[in-house]
Amino acid sequence: MSSVPLSGVLVIGNFAGEIFSHIFPTHRNLATVMLPIAAGMGVAAVSAGADRFGRKPMLLFSCGGMSLSMMAMTGYYWCFASSDWVFVDKQTWEWASFVAMTLYMFFNQAGLGPLATVVATEIVDSSVRGMAMGVATMGAGLVAASTNYITLPIVDSIGYDWMFAGYALALTARCRLS
Repeated sequence: MSSVPLSGVLVIGNFAGEIFSHIFPTHRNLATVMLPIAAGMGVAAVSAGADRFGRKPMLLFSCGGMSLSMMAMTGYYWCFASSDWVFVDKQTWEWASFVAMTLYMFFNQAGLGPLATVVATEIVDSSVRGMAMGVATMGAGLVAASTNYITLPIVDSIGYDWMFAGYALALTARCRLS
């Protein structure tokens, strides 16, 4: 369960307003509303696909899509936000980060988000399931809190591009383990 906070979903969810304020200064709220809509569409996809295709293909679909979305965000921030060598108008590519974040939220909720908790409950024996899930949830909460606490100092020191690259690598490793 601690893999869910380490997937970057909390960073996207909690800092989307700040990220979108740089991309869409006049449409920040509209852009932030699109993330939960994409997440809801992901939940609908996993609801329809988990029984049809199975959990493992849905988890691989989710991890792969999340990794590609993080790689796209890494590329966007590396090319357009962190360096000045790109000879393309930055204004015309602002939508790329928004699309990548929206797809990330869709892919997260299309597998890794909801299925991680479902699979975790089935691993543990029913006699200790309540205690085990409580401990796992507390651990995930601690990881989530620490992730949120350290995100801004990390972004200030290395930038969004390298932060997203780290999450992309972690997600790719997670996909390989699935």
